[in-house]
Amino acid sequence: MKGEKILKALEFIGRTVCETADFIDAVITPENTKGSYLGIWGGYGRERRGKHKRFYSIKAEDERLRASAYEMLYRLKRDGLIIKKKRDDCWIWKNTDKGRKKKESLKAGLYRFSPLGNYKSEQGDLVMIVSFDIPEREKRKRNWLRAILRRLGFRMMQKSVWIGKIKIPEEFINDLKKLQIISYVEIFAVTKTGTIKHIH
Repeated sequence: MKGEKILKALEFIGRTVCETADFIDAVITPENTKGSYLGIWGGYGRERRGKHKRFYSIKAEDERLRASAYEMLYRLKRDGLIIKKKRDDCWIWKNTDKGRKKKESLKAGLYRFSPLGNYKSEQGDLVMIVSFDIPEREKRKRNWLRAILRRLGFRMMQKSVWIGKIKIPEEFINDLKKLQIISYVEIFAVTKTGTIKHIH
């Protein structure tokens, strides 16, 4: 999501003495950033690439990420969220007051729900099946849902199909509604006769 990209960029600039080269490096070469890899443009990062990738493929991926990183810096500066300042003999990027407010606003909106929510996990009498088809633009919410299902005790049959003899917490259903992904989620119960009953 665009908001996640902006937030990660502002957080990185806010906690790091960030020259342009530092920012580009954080996008392209995670092993050189001591865990600060942004990972927000869909790139693999060099340490994740297979050993048999062709050199030109790696170079093309790096160039794509580099161009996206420059574009992000341009947009953040254009929108008044970051500013370049002289420090000693180099120029560094810093968040503006507007950028810091934007960061907090995005953080409050994007991370309103913990990926490991405090739902009570209870064994149920029926086998429950949870399936979902959440669009790629809602990737963060999809990851949240998978984390919650895993924590409740469901096991994955496929990435989008989970099963378990687990009670579905009412609070979980309410949060699906608040996150506006309830329409992408189907919940079924397998009755004692083997019939699959749609319950949500």
